[in-house]
Amino acid sequence: MAQRGTAGWRLAHYGEPCRAPRQSVPFAGSSISVDARAATAFQALGILIQAEYGGTDSTQTGAYNCRKIGGTNTWSAHAWGLAVDVDWRLNPMRLPLTTVIPASLRAIKTRLKTVDTRVPVLRWGGSWRTPDPMHFEIIATPVEIAEGLELDGLSAAIQPKETPDMIKKGDHGPTVEWWQERLLAWQADSLPEYGADGDFGDETERAIRRFEAEQEINQRGVIDLVRGAALMAVTSDTPADLTKLFSSERTTRNLRRSAPLDDWPAD
Repeated sequence: MAQRGTAGWRLAHYGEPCRAPRQSVPFAGSSISVDARAATAFQALGILIQAEYGGTDSTQTGAYNCRKIGGTNTWSAHAWGLAVDVDWRLNPMRLPLTTVIPASLRAIKTRLKTVDTRVPVLRWGGSWRTPDPMHFEIIATPVEIAEGLELDGLSAAIQPKETPDMIKKGDHGPTVEWWQERLLAWQADSLPEYGADGDFGDETERAIRRFEAEQEINQRGVIDLVRGAALMAVTSDTPADLTKLFSSERTTRNLRRSAPLDDWPAD
């Protein structure tokens, strides 16, 4: 079994690089594009960075970038949207360690964990042999992240909850129909009575729960960003920005472009 955080581990749990369903999330004054299955973890990190570090420079902060590690043939965690670099000119990758990241955030691996299995969710690159203090990356699987997250032993503040970026029983319209079509692409007989009719009823909820069971995701019977990302991963050959697949004006209104990708560090 591949070690957590390696390219082989990411391939096993998140699929091929540069193909993950992505979501843009607000991040301490920036907007970053990440794997949608890890979005809640990056949102939690962004809240911490805002509180304990201050806002980030959006021109010096970014996440998804389809590239390999500089000077190697190994895919970077950024190619999966599973890493973020924070203010890279203030936190350069070099010896000796040069950083303005506070000690509280350097300890992210021991502070942010999953609710049930108590697995660390993120690690900081500043502790590596060649320090990379700008770098934070995901080391929990999508299934583990879907358990919910806790910070310093407290889960309520960042536990996943209902948001406008969710469709659930009682909803109807073209967004529901689109996701029903995804369910049918996953399993052709998943909606045997009504098919993709645009109404989220008992049949659609049952189909989603069967999909959650297959994917070992906590059963809620809804389509949110975690479950939507998992469904896209098994039914689509191309990545998608999931925020465009929900009908949330709030989300799209608050998103800004990520930092330019032509000025990135090499990690």
